[in-house]
Amino acid sequence: MFNRSRCTLIRFVVPMVLLGWVRTGHAQSFSVDAYRDFLAANPEVSETDLLRLYPADGFQRTVPAASPSYDDARFRDSMQVHFALTSGEQNLLNRHGFMVSERLRRNSFGEALKDIYHADLPVFVSSDAILHAIHRSYDDILKDTERGMFYDVQRLLLGLHQQLPTASARYADRPEMGPSLRDVDVYLSVARKLLGDAVTPVFPENASLINELMADIAAEQPLSVTLFAQSSARIVDFSQFTVRGHYAGEPMLERYFQTLIWLGRTDLWLTAPKGVIPEPVESDLRRQTADALLLIELTEASSGGLGTLDQIDHTLQGFVGESDNVTLPNLRGLRDELGLTAASDVLDPATYQRFAARLGEQSYALQRINSQILYSDDLSPEPVVPPSAFLLLGQRFIVDSFVLSQVVYSKIVYRGQKVYRMMPSPLDAMAALGNNAALQLLQPELQRYPYGRNLAALRYLIDGYEPEF
Repeated sequence: MFNRSRCTLIRFVVPMVLLGWVRTGHAQSFSVDAYRDFLAANPEVSETDLLRLYPADGFQRTVPAASPSYDDARFRDSMQVHFALTSGEQNLLNRHGFMVSERLRRNSFGEALKDIYHADLPVFVSSDAILHAIHRSYDDILKDTERGMFYDVQRLLLGLHQQLPTASARYADRPEMGPSLRDVDVYLSVARKLLGDAVTPVFPENASLINELMADIAAEQPLSVTLFAQSSARIVDFSQFTVRGHYAGEPMLERYFQTLIWLGRTDLWLTAPKGVIPEPVESDLRRQTADALLLIELTEASSGGLGTLDQIDHTLQGFVGESDNVTLPNLRGLRDELGLTAASDVLDPATYQRFAARLGEQSYALQRINSQILYSDDLSPEPVVPPSAFLLLGQRFIVDSFVLSQVVYSKIVYRGQKVYRMMPSPLDAMAALGNNAALQLLQPELQRYPYGRNLAALRYLIDGYEPEF
């Protein structure tokens, strides 16, 4: 069920997941044909082409000679008394019109503004100070919400786990369902243990595996594992469990964070990814599809399970964005459409093929942001396509994260060769979202890694959405 081996990561697709507030919207006048025409007309886009397509005023290294200097500034004497600017700091002000001093740092915008106000000096409220206040308010609201969601997630997982013995009895005459029943036991046991619950697995033979997984999570290192499969190995990035951000330092939120990482990163593959090595075998895909359908059955059987899951998902969608994976309602609808009556149905190869073919026709089957570590075939010019995957509470689509995932290996293909740009730049998101000046600062990156076509395509896509998006 689960084999482990330490691995050295050489070349792999780097998942970039950032928190953000943007939710997906609808294109106002987007044409697929026009987009294809744009790509066909621009097989290569250089850094100079981008500057021509999206011009902006140039940056100046110094202030114009006619500009007022610090030496002539009003209230200069009062500022010197209060801040005691050094000659070097004064020279920077005269040359650039502004200056950043580590020596004069404050703990917050509020502290700095209060200090300036009490010194009876001119106060300048910058846009970043306002945005910081908005972000801190958002962060505090989110933390309060997540403290409440902790108990919703706890109740949901307990309800699902309590239904597993009944499901096991129902499938007693289907021994081929044994692996899926044990998979779901491991899946739910680890999630509940991360929340801090005292957990006894339904299948005692799972105890050692659950303990191994908890140890791997604590080690926070990528591992090559055979998870929920007989032979198809994958790399699980356990470093994602490192508690960070506003979750750190508060035990309840730390447990909540790691549980959501488990539920949002431990995906069940419904179809195979493309352009990766090695490719998973179909029997393992059938097994994981049965795992996903079994989770649906447990949710339906659990008292209030569907409602609780919908409430959690609705809250996450409001704060972050819509799901970027196959969700329980998606899979439930597809199951009913195909007339599947039990999770065991998809273990039949012909039924699975019918399921996979119909899934491939659905818009929700496409994972737009890669969040797995996937090995790519260097000799193939085709970029990696992540698997269609089911997650109980999966990752969210955020446009800046999508941008960053499209300007790294293996998405950059230049003259038939994949380009090894392993880390994006925040400037990529700024440029794609409409900041033309960011392109000037990206010139060295665009020259070193010719990904101008990727950035131009992203800009074209995002420009097709209404301003509210």
